[in-house]
Amino acid sequence: MIKDVDVWVEGGEVVIVEEIIDSGVRVSYVIDVVEKGGWKCVGVVRVFDKG
Repeated sequence: MIKDVDVWVEGGEVVIVEEIIDSGVRVSYVIDVVEKGGWKCVGVVRVFDKG
């Protein structure tokens, strides 16, 4: 991840949008960061699946 978010709102909800999911490593990392920040990951949207 290049940059963290500027404002954390604890208890907020997040939808992660990923262009291409090939290994899922990046998405897993972002979900961990979101959950550790007190947010709830409500979904991951995939535009393309390389698999």
